[in-house]
Amino acid sequence: MKTAKDAERFERAYNAVMWSPDNPEGQKIGNLGEKALHAVLKYYFEPDGTKHEIKVGPFFADAASERKIIEIQTKNLYALRKKLDFLVISYKVLLVHPIAENKTVCWVDPLSGDIKSRKKSPKKGSIYDALPELYAIEDFIGEENFTLCIMTVDVDEYRLLDGYGKDKKKRATKYERVPTSINSEIYFKDKRDFYMLIPPCLKERFTIEDFNRAVRMRGIAASRALKFLLDIGLVNFIGKEGRKNIYEIAKSD
Repeated sequence: MKTAKDAERFERAYNAVMWSPDNPEGQKIGNLGEKALHAVLKYYFEPDGTKHEIKVGPFFADAASERKIIEIQTKNLYALRKKLDFLVISYKVLLVHPIAENKTVCWVDPLSGDIKSRKKSPKKGSIYDALPELYAIEDFIGEENFTLCIMTVDVDEYRLLDGYGKDKKKRATKYERVPTSINSEIYFKDKRDFYMLIPPCLKERFTIEDFNRAVRMRGIAASRALKFLLDIGLVNFIGKEGRKNIYEIAKSD
């Protein structure tokens, strides 16, 4: 549960980015030196900007103080593997992975920058959306120096009216995501913590179809999600019924 203190902390982080002297036109989308979601979360976890983008060995850490490193990765966790390999040897590393829970789509004129319309997306995200990415960091789970934080946030997603069709929305550019609130922070330190990523509606024994419905995924994303849970031992393959593979949720230690 988020507190009033957390909300104040987010507001300070938001203002540090969106109303920064480095962004003189205020909330004019596109003036930021880095993506807004990444930048705001960096200030949320480390308000002191002098501790941002610190070189540690051959890498730049998003934030660093003493022996603690904070990395914000909004997508593609695999891209962090080499950096994590180096950092977790000598530093306490917090990896933050945000998930958009509620999204408002803002359509922007690419020439003027004016917002032409805003509409709340019916699609709702959840912490389970992180599962397909986690296979990339499974080797770090249980490491003393490694902690994962999955956050759920609300965002305004800005899309340019530069696509195809009469309304120019088909295959339009997804330009920017600006966080408007932080809804939850869930921390994962060892294998048992990841039981939180198994939907409570999933039966003890299940098929891939059951799993897909529970996590609201399909295709490659669902396969990667299930593979991650198999790899870390929270789910077991127990055999076949006809042509269907049957899995079960492993008993918690």
